[in-house]
Amino acid sequence: MLILDDNKLTDLNKRVFKLKNLRYLSLRNNQLSSISKNISVMQNLEILDLRGNTFKEFDLAVLKALLPKCRILN
Repeated sequence: MLILDDNKLTDLNKRVFKLKNLRYLSLRNNQLSSISKNISVMQNLEILDLRGNTFKEFDLAVLKALLPKCRILN
C-alpha cells in the first residue's frame, strides 16, 4: 500500500513503477492529469485511486487498458 494523497503532485516519480508487487496506490487530491504508460509494469495493482485529480475520460480509458485487472477510482 502506498498513499500519496494531498501532495500537489503534477507528475509521478518513475521510481514508483519499480514497485511491481504493489497492490494499492492512492494518489487522491493531487494535480495529476496523466500517468506514464510505464505504469503497465504494475500488473499486481488491484486499486488505483485517482479521485480529486484532473484526468480526462480518454486518459482513464488508456489506464484501464494498461491495467485490466485494476479497479480505478476516479
